[in-house]
Amino acid sequence: YNTIMLPYGIYRLELRAPGFLPKIIAIELTKDINISIPLEPFRYRTLIKVYVNIIKPFSLIKPLDYGVIKLDYLSKKVFLQSIEAEIHKGILRLSLRPGKYKATIYFNGTIIGEKIIDVTYEGQEFSINVTLPKYTTVFRIYDADTNVELEEAKITLRYKGGLPESYVVVKSGEEVELPIGTYEYRVEMPGYESVSGVVKVNKETEVTLKLKTFTYSLEINVMDPDEKPVKSIIVIRQLKPIERFITNTTTDGKGYLKIENLRSG
Repeated sequence: YNTIMLPYGIYRLELRAPGFLPKIIAIELTKDINISIPLEPFRYRTLIKVYVNIIKPFSLIKPLDYGVIKLDYLSKKVFLQSIEAEIHKGILRLSLRPGKYKATIYFNGTIIGEKIIDVTYEGQEFSINVTLPKYTTVFRIYDADTNVELEEAKITLRYKGGLPESYVVVKSGEEVELPIGTYEYRVEMPGYESVSGVVKVNKETEVTLKLKTFTYSLEINVMDPDEKPVKSIIVIRQLKPIERFITNTTTDGKGYLKIENLRSG
Protein backbone atom coordinates (compact mmCIF):
# COMPACT_ATOMS: atom_id res chain seq x y z
CA TYR A 1 0.00 0.00 0.00
CA ASN A 2 1.31 3.47 -0.87
CA THR A 3 0.00 7.04 -1.29
CA ILE A 4 1.51 9.43 -3.82
CA MET A 5 0.57 12.93 -5.03
CA LEU A 6 0.46 13.35 -8.83
CA PRO A 7 -0.71 16.17 -11.09
CA TYR A 8 -3.69 15.82 -13.41
CA GLY A 9 -2.99 13.59 -16.43
CA ILE A 10 -2.76 10.11 -17.87
CA TYR A 11 -0.22 7.75 -16.34
CA ARG A 12 1.32 4.40 -17.20
CA LEU A 13 1.93 2.24 -14.12
CA GLU A 14 4.37 -0.68 -14.22
CA LEU A 15 4.14 -2.96 -11.21
CA ARG A 16 6.77 -5.52 -10.21
CA ALA A 17 7.03 -7.70 -7.10
CA PRO A 18 9.12 -10.79 -6.23
CA GLY A 19 7.20 -13.97 -7.04
CA PHE A 20 4.61 -12.19 -9.21
CA LEU A 21 4.16 -11.52 -12.91
CA PRO A 22 4.82 -7.89 -13.93
CA LYS A 23 1.76 -5.83 -14.77
CA ILE A 24 1.28 -2.59 -16.74
CA ILE A 25 -1.88 -0.46 -16.54
CA ALA A 26 -2.90 3.03 -17.63
CA ILE A 27 -4.90 5.42 -15.40
CA GLU A 28 -6.29 8.90 -15.88
CA LEU A 29 -6.19 11.23 -12.87
CA THR A 30 -9.00 13.76 -12.66
CA LYS A 31 -9.52 13.54 -8.89
CA ASP A 32 -8.24 11.68 -5.84
CA ILE A 33 -8.63 7.94 -6.40
CA ASN A 34 -7.96 4.74 -4.46
CA ILE A 35 -7.18 1.74 -6.64
CA SER A 36 -6.47 -1.92 -5.87
CA ILE A 37 -4.34 -3.79 -8.37
CA PRO A 38 -4.28 -7.62 -8.19
CA LEU A 39 -1.05 -9.31 -9.27
CA GLU A 40 -0.87 -12.81 -10.67
CA PRO A 41 1.78 -14.92 -8.90
CA PHE A 42 4.34 -16.93 -10.81
CA ARG A 43 3.27 -20.57 -11.17
CA TYR A 44 5.60 -23.38 -12.13
CA ARG A 45 4.58 -26.63 -13.75
CA THR A 46 5.53 -29.27 -11.21
CA LEU A 47 5.63 -33.07 -11.41
CA ILE A 48 5.14 -35.16 -8.26
CA LYS A 49 5.77 -38.92 -8.35
CA VAL A 50 4.53 -41.10 -5.49
CA TYR A 51 5.97 -44.58 -4.91
CA VAL A 52 4.79 -47.16 -2.43
CA ASN A 53 7.35 -49.31 -0.63
CA ILE A 54 6.06 -52.79 0.31
CA ILE A 55 8.84 -54.73 2.05
CA LYS A 56 6.92 -57.61 3.67
CA PRO A 57 5.36 -59.93 2.65
CA PHE A 58 6.42 -58.60 -0.78
CA SER A 59 9.65 -57.00 -1.97
CA LEU A 60 8.07 -54.36 -4.11
CA ILE A 61 8.47 -50.65 -4.90
CA LYS A 62 5.83 -49.45 -7.35
CA PRO A 63 3.88 -46.30 -8.26
CA LEU A 64 0.93 -45.70 -5.96
CA ASP A 65 -2.08 -46.76 -8.04
CA TYR A 66 -4.42 -44.20 -6.55
CA GLY A 67 -4.67 -41.84 -3.61
CA VAL A 68 -5.03 -38.16 -2.66
CA ILE A 69 -2.35 -35.53 -2.06
CA LYS A 70 -2.88 -32.47 0.12
CA LEU A 71 -0.49 -29.51 -0.24
CA ASP A 72 -0.28 -26.88 2.50
CA TYR A 73 1.61 -23.66 1.62
CA LEU A 74 4.11 -22.90 4.40
CA SER A 75 4.75 -19.18 3.80
CA LYS A 76 4.00 -17.00 6.86
CA LYS A 77 3.43 -13.93 4.67
CA VAL A 78 0.84 -15.40 2.31
CA PHE A 79 -2.21 -17.47 3.20
CA LEU A 80 -3.31 -19.99 0.58
CA GLN A 81 -6.02 -22.59 0.85
CA SER A 82 -4.83 -26.19 0.87
CA ILE A 83 -4.63 -27.87 -2.53
CA GLU A 84 -6.09 -31.37 -2.84
CA ALA A 85 -5.72 -33.52 -5.95
CA GLU A 86 -6.07 -37.17 -6.91
CA ILE A 87 -3.08 -39.35 -7.71
CA HIS A 88 -3.34 -41.69 -10.71
CA LYS A 89 -0.70 -44.33 -11.42
CA GLY A 90 1.72 -42.58 -9.08
CA ILE A 91 1.86 -39.31 -11.06
CA LEU A 92 0.53 -35.85 -10.30
CA ARG A 93 0.98 -32.73 -12.47
CA LEU A 94 0.28 -29.35 -10.86
CA SER A 95 0.85 -25.65 -11.47
CA LEU A 96 2.25 -24.25 -8.20
CA ARG A 97 3.46 -20.86 -7.06
CA PRO A 98 7.04 -20.79 -5.73
CA GLY A 99 7.61 -21.69 -2.10
CA LYS A 100 7.60 -24.54 0.38
CA TYR A 101 4.70 -26.93 0.75
CA LYS A 102 3.89 -29.73 3.13
CA ALA A 103 2.75 -32.68 0.99
CA THR A 104 0.52 -35.23 2.77
CA ILE A 105 -0.44 -38.48 0.99
CA TYR A 106 -3.74 -40.22 1.81
CA PHE A 107 -4.79 -43.75 0.83
CA ASN A 108 -8.42 -44.73 1.57
CA GLY A 109 -8.56 -41.84 4.06
CA THR A 110 -5.40 -42.94 5.92
CA ILE A 111 -2.20 -40.85 5.99
CA ILE A 112 0.59 -42.96 4.51
CA GLY A 113 3.33 -40.37 3.96
CA GLU A 114 4.46 -36.75 4.32
CA LYS A 115 7.22 -34.63 2.79
CA ILE A 116 8.26 -30.96 2.56
CA ILE A 117 8.81 -29.83 -1.05
CA ASP A 118 10.32 -26.51 -2.19
CA VAL A 119 9.10 -25.29 -5.59
CA THR A 120 11.76 -23.02 -7.14
CA TYR A 121 11.71 -23.43 -10.94
CA GLU A 122 9.68 -24.53 -13.96
CA GLY A 123 9.47 -28.29 -14.63
CA GLN A 124 10.70 -29.31 -11.18
CA GLU A 125 10.16 -32.96 -10.17
CA PHE A 126 9.69 -34.46 -6.71
CA SER A 127 9.57 -38.10 -5.59
CA ILE A 128 7.73 -39.16 -2.45
CA ASN A 129 8.04 -42.67 -1.00
CA VAL A 130 5.20 -43.89 1.20
CA THR A 131 4.48 -47.01 3.25
CA LEU A 132 1.07 -48.68 3.35
CA PRO A 133 -0.49 -49.67 6.71
CA LYS A 134 -0.82 -53.43 7.30
CA TYR A 135 -3.66 -55.51 8.69
CA THR A 136 -3.81 -59.07 9.98
CA THR A 137 -5.57 -61.26 7.42
CA VAL A 138 -6.53 -64.93 7.74
CA PHE A 139 -8.24 -67.37 5.38
CA ARG A 140 -10.20 -70.33 6.80
CA ILE A 141 -11.00 -73.09 4.34
CA TYR A 142 -13.61 -75.78 5.04
CA ASP A 143 -14.98 -78.91 3.38
CA ALA A 144 -18.33 -77.95 1.84
CA ASP A 145 -20.01 -81.20 2.96
CA THR A 146 -18.55 -81.83 6.41
CA ASN A 147 -17.46 -78.31 7.54
CA VAL A 148 -14.12 -79.79 8.61
CA GLU A 149 -11.31 -77.23 8.27
CA LEU A 150 -8.86 -78.11 5.49
CA GLU A 151 -5.65 -77.13 7.25
CA GLU A 152 -3.46 -78.06 4.26
CA ALA A 153 -5.39 -75.89 1.79
CA LYS A 154 -3.01 -73.50 -0.01
CA ILE A 155 -4.01 -69.86 -0.59
CA THR A 156 -2.02 -67.80 -3.09
CA LEU A 157 -2.48 -64.03 -2.70
CA ARG A 158 -1.39 -61.62 -5.40
CA TYR A 159 -1.28 -57.85 -4.88
CA LYS A 160 -3.60 -56.55 -7.60
CA GLY A 161 -1.86 -54.11 -9.92
CA GLY A 162 1.56 -55.15 -8.61
CA LEU A 163 4.49 -56.79 -10.34
CA PRO A 164 4.34 -60.50 -11.30
CA GLU A 165 6.44 -61.54 -8.28
CA SER A 166 4.22 -59.71 -5.77
CA TYR A 167 2.48 -62.73 -4.25
CA VAL A 168 2.48 -64.71 -1.00
CA VAL A 169 1.32 -68.26 -0.16
CA VAL A 170 -0.34 -69.19 3.15
CA LYS A 171 -2.34 -72.11 4.58
CA SER A 172 -5.81 -72.22 6.08
CA GLY A 173 -5.84 -70.52 9.50
CA GLU A 174 -2.40 -68.94 9.04
CA GLU A 175 -2.29 -65.22 9.86
CA VAL A 176 -0.43 -62.88 7.52
CA GLU A 177 0.19 -59.10 7.71
CA LEU A 178 -1.00 -57.61 4.40
CA PRO A 179 -0.63 -53.99 3.26
CA ILE A 180 -3.90 -52.18 2.64
CA GLY A 181 -5.11 -52.83 -0.90
CA THR A 182 -6.92 -55.25 -3.21
CA TYR A 183 -5.77 -58.87 -3.62
CA GLU A 184 -6.58 -61.67 -6.02
CA TYR A 185 -6.62 -65.07 -4.31
CA ARG A 186 -6.65 -68.70 -5.44
CA VAL A 187 -7.39 -71.58 -3.05
CA GLU A 188 -6.15 -75.08 -3.93
CA MET A 189 -6.35 -78.46 -2.20
CA PRO A 190 -5.73 -81.92 -3.70
CA GLY A 191 -9.05 -83.61 -4.43
CA TYR A 192 -11.02 -80.36 -4.33
CA GLU A 193 -12.16 -77.82 -6.88
CA SER A 194 -10.05 -74.65 -6.71
CA VAL A 195 -11.66 -71.31 -5.88
CA SER A 196 -10.58 -67.82 -7.04
CA GLY A 197 -11.74 -64.35 -6.09
CA VAL A 198 -10.84 -60.84 -4.96
CA VAL A 199 -10.62 -59.48 -1.41
CA LYS A 200 -10.14 -55.88 -0.22
CA VAL A 201 -7.96 -55.45 2.85
CA ASN A 202 -8.56 -52.19 4.74
CA LYS A 203 -9.00 -53.58 8.27
CA GLU A 204 -8.44 -56.81 10.22
CA THR A 205 -9.86 -59.35 7.74
CA GLU A 206 -11.04 -62.98 7.96
CA VAL A 207 -12.20 -64.80 4.83
CA THR A 208 -14.16 -68.05 5.11
CA LEU A 209 -14.50 -70.32 2.07
CA LYS A 210 -15.85 -73.81 1.43
CA LEU A 211 -14.40 -76.19 -1.16
CA LYS A 212 -16.28 -78.86 -3.06
CA THR A 213 -14.57 -82.18 -3.69
CA PHE A 214 -14.17 -83.84 -7.05
CA THR A 215 -16.54 -86.83 -7.34
CA TYR A 216 -16.12 -90.11 -9.22
CA SER A 217 -18.02 -93.33 -9.88
CA LEU A 218 -16.75 -96.72 -8.67
CA GLU A 219 -17.62 -100.09 -10.29
CA ILE A 220 -17.00 -103.32 -8.34
CA ASN A 221 -17.15 -106.93 -9.53
CA VAL A 222 -16.87 -109.58 -6.80
CA MET A 223 -15.80 -113.04 -8.03
CA ASP A 224 -14.75 -116.27 -6.28
CA PRO A 225 -11.48 -118.07 -7.25
CA ASP A 226 -13.40 -119.81 -10.02
CA GLU A 227 -14.47 -116.38 -11.35
CA LYS A 228 -18.10 -116.95 -10.43
CA PRO A 229 -20.11 -113.93 -9.23
CA VAL A 230 -20.55 -113.60 -5.48
CA LYS A 231 -23.28 -111.56 -3.85
CA SER A 232 -21.45 -109.57 -1.16
CA ILE A 233 -21.96 -106.93 1.46
CA ILE A 234 -19.61 -103.99 0.86
CA VAL A 235 -18.79 -101.35 3.44
CA ILE A 236 -17.11 -98.21 2.05
CA ARG A 237 -15.26 -95.88 4.38
CA GLN A 238 -13.18 -92.91 3.29
CA LEU A 239 -9.75 -92.69 4.95
CA LYS A 240 -8.24 -89.51 3.42
CA PRO A 241 -8.37 -86.53 3.37
CA ILE A 242 -11.25 -86.96 5.86
CA GLU A 243 -12.00 -90.25 7.62
CA ARG A 244 -15.71 -90.99 7.51
CA PHE A 245 -18.29 -93.70 6.76
CA ILE A 246 -19.69 -93.57 3.22
CA THR A 247 -22.14 -96.44 2.67
CA ASN A 248 -23.08 -100.04 3.48
CA THR A 249 -24.50 -101.84 0.43
CA THR A 250 -24.53 -105.15 -1.49
CA THR A 251 -23.67 -106.33 -4.96
CA ASP A 252 -26.37 -107.70 -7.23
CA GLY A 253 -26.82 -111.36 -8.17
CA LYS A 254 -23.94 -111.03 -10.65
CA GLY A 255 -21.54 -109.69 -8.01
CA TYR A 256 -21.71 -106.23 -9.59
CA LEU A 257 -22.02 -102.87 -7.85
CA LYS A 258 -21.70 -99.28 -9.11
CA ILE A 259 -21.50 -96.34 -6.73
CA GLU A 260 -21.86 -92.76 -8.00
CA ASN A 261 -20.56 -89.46 -6.61
CA LEU A 262 -17.72 -90.78 -4.49
CA ARG A 263 -15.46 -88.02 -3.22
CA SER A 264 -11.78 -87.98 -4.15
CA GLY A 265 -9.70 -89.76 -1.54
